[in-house]
Amino acid sequence: MSGPSSSELAARYIDDSTSSGRVASNSAGAMRSVLRRFVDASGDPAASKLTDDHIRSWLDSQSAVSDRTRRTNLATLKTWCRWMKDQGYISRDPTERVKLAYQPRPRRGPVAVPTGRSALVLGEYRDHQERSGFTPKTITGTSRLLRYFAVALEPKDVLDAEKRDIEAWLDGRRLSPKSRYTYISTIASFYDWAVDEELLAQSPTRRIRRPRTGRALPRPADDGDLARALAEATPRMRAWLMLGAYQGLRCHEIALLQVDDLLLTRRPPLLVVSHGKGGRERVLPLNPQVEAALRAYGLPRSGYIFTSDGTRPLVAESVSNTICRYLRLMGGGATAHQLRHWFGSAVYQRTRDLRLTQELMGHAFPSTTAIYAAWDTEAAGDVVRSLGAPDEE
Repeated sequence: MSGPSSSELAARYIDDSTSSGRVASNSAGAMRSVLRRFVDASGDPAASKLTDDHIRSWLDSQSAVSDRTRRTNLATLKTWCRWMKDQGYISRDPTERVKLAYQPRPRRGPVAVPTGRSALVLGEYRDHQERSGFTPKTITGTSRLLRYFAVALEPKDVLDAEKRDIEAWLDGRRLSPKSRYTYISTIASFYDWAVDEELLAQSPTRRIRRPRTGRALPRPADDGDLARALAEATPRMRAWLMLGAYQGLRCHEIALLQVDDLLLTRRPPLLVVSHGKGGRERVLPLNPQVEAALRAYGLPRSGYIFTSDGTRPLVAESVSNTICRYLRLMGGGATAHQLRHWFGSAVYQRTRDLRLTQELMGHAFPSTTAIYAAWDTEAAGDVVRSLGAPDEE
């Protein structure tokens, strides 16, 4: 007997991943598509007969797709094969020695900028945000979105935009419900400011409906994937992974971490998050493993711990992309932010204290923290299994 076919185990893997909560339903669809195309192209052999050649041959046939897509596809195959090995369906992981050559992404061209009155008004709005104390990250993100919107409207002025102009631009970007909600809120805030400044009589966004986003669910990184990633990580990557998973830091907080933020002489040692979201500072107990990882990486005498040239800090996008790429190459499907999900879920499960979890996460509202407070599936299972019809008198 050669055992179950590849297609059969691909279906079992998707079902197991979604039912256990390791993979979100929207990600499961993409994974199912990748595995189906691979199985079809390989002739659906028995899983035990899969070899390195099957994997390489299929990846080599994808010359029409981007390097990023090929790497994502390989990451999907790696997690599937690792699951089959863990379940005892195969004795050797056929993706273990398969690697892709690095292909640098082409540099982006110059970003278009609005002209005329649109440029002046957007500049005034940026000044308003700076005077109001918005963080540089928020101001940069808002300015970028409004700049793209204004350029797409030309030759129409940004203050002459109508409801249908805004909706047409949003429709053309094929946004997820959550992203569309964020875009509408950002544009609406700009037009609300314009109304307050008497630049407009009324906002063109007032009748635009925001999509329902549904209830957000925590998606913590898988324990096994995190352990494997830490075991193979370079000193810098290990420090980043631990800062995300063991301290709950966001990528921009990792990028802007300075030596002075580490109070190593205190007992216990503390970590000060000086660049929290919304400008909120918080103080965390420093995890001993994180301290050891930072020392192993090498702490400078002063300034930023992680730099691009010895002095300038890294940008958050660079940290996020590097972590995500590493986790994919290690065969895991987690993102950098899911390390923070792991931290929030772990803290809440160990303490059942939503307020404490909120403080450690640096959230302004407990409702935000509830997203990360993943319910304990084991405890919930015990409760549900204990339910039944009452004993008859």
